Amino acid sequence: MEQSSVESNPHLTPTMEWTTPSGRVFNSGDVAWILTASAMIVLMTLGLGIFYGGMTKRKNAISSILESFSILSIVSIQWLFWGYSLAFAPGGGRFYGNLKYFLFINFDGDNHLTFSHPNAPTIPNFLYGIYQCMFAGLTAALLVGSVAGRLRFRTMCIFVFIWTTIVYCPIAHWVWSHEGWAYRLGVLDFAG
Repeated sequence: MEQSSVESNPHLTPTMEWTTPSGRVFNSGDVAWILTASAMIVLMTLGLGIFYGGMTKRKNAISSILESFSILSIVSIQWLFWGYSLAFAPGGGRFYGNLKYFLFINFDGDNHLTFSHPNAPTIPNFLYGIYQCMFAGLTAALLVGSVAGRLRFRTMCIFVFIWTTIVYCPIAHWVWSHEGWAYRLGVLDFAG
C-alpha cells in the first residue's frame, strides 16, 4: 500500500503550519485571514470615501473618494518609512517607539518574512505591519471626513502625514506595544 503525499513528505503537514529557516512557526490560516482582513479594510476606506461623497455637495463627491484613497497612500508611505517603527519597534520607551525598523529592516537578524511580532506570533511581521497600516489609513480617513470639501487637497495631504506621525503612532505605541504605558496598565483595544 502506498503512503499518501502528506505522510511521505515531512514538509507537508495537515496542521497547515510551516517553519521558517530561523525556526519560527507560521500558520497559513492566520496568514490568509490577515490578508483578507487587510483587503476588507481597504474596501472600508473606499466605502468611507463614498459615504463622505454622499454627504458633501455634488461638486465635492469625487474629490471625497479621491481623498480617501490618497490618504491610504500617504499613510502607507509614512508607515513604511517610520510609522511602523515608531509604533511597534522594541526599545523605544513608554511613550514613543524608535527607528529600529525603519523601512521594515533590522528584525534581529531575520528578514521581514521570517520574523514575527510578539502581538502576532503566527504571521510574518511584514503582514502584521500591513494590517496595522490599513488601520492607520482608515483612522486618518475618518479624521479627514470631518473637513470633507472644506480643506485644500495639498493641505489635507500634509496634515495627514504630520498627524499620523505625531498623533497616531504614539497612541498605537501606547496601546499595542508591549512597552507602551497604556499596555502596561492593562488597556485592551479590540479595534486592531
